[in-house]
Amino acid sequence: MAYVPGFHHDLFFSYAHADDLAWITAFEHSLQQFLSERLGSNIGAWEDRNKLRLGQNWQQEIETAIQHTAAFIAIVSPHYHASTWCARERRLFLRSFPKQEQMKAGAFYRFLKIVKTPWEDDEHLHFFPELQHIAFYRKDVGPVGDVEFIPGASEFRERMREATSAIASLL
Repeated sequence: MAYVPGFHHDLFFSYAHADDLAWITAFEHSLQQFLSERLGSNIGAWEDRNKLRLGQNWQQEIETAIQHTAAFIAIVSPHYHASTWCARERRLFLRSFPKQEQMKAGAFYRFLKIVKTPWEDDEHLHFFPELQHIAFYRKDVGPVGDVEFIPGASEFRERMREATSAIASLL
């Protein structure tokens, strides 16, 4: 059951299956917990309970879920950028609302960017550039490169509070 009236799901998480699924799962669970605490009510997120795969009729199930979801959360990474499945989910979401409402719910955007891992040469900044994003990594000059925040670490929790505040305002 959704927190937002008129929707079956509050959140739809779009991510690349090639990414670290433990990180994705930790992010999803943390966000749902933080939001539930902040809103005083459970929020509903669509989950791929059937583990849809190539060859299955995923289109109808995902299309229905997306059409009945209040907010779309793109967990951006290089794998996300390269994923044709993620691009399809985005297109479905963007087509789900009339042009004048596309992506917007009042003053807030229904499409939210969480940057798990930046793209080469910071190209992720050109992906829906009109939208702000919350970065779950830090720039590191040196051989290691950019460092993703580890679920449960203080940096991760701080960014989770930012994400929670933004999403709670939308919902």
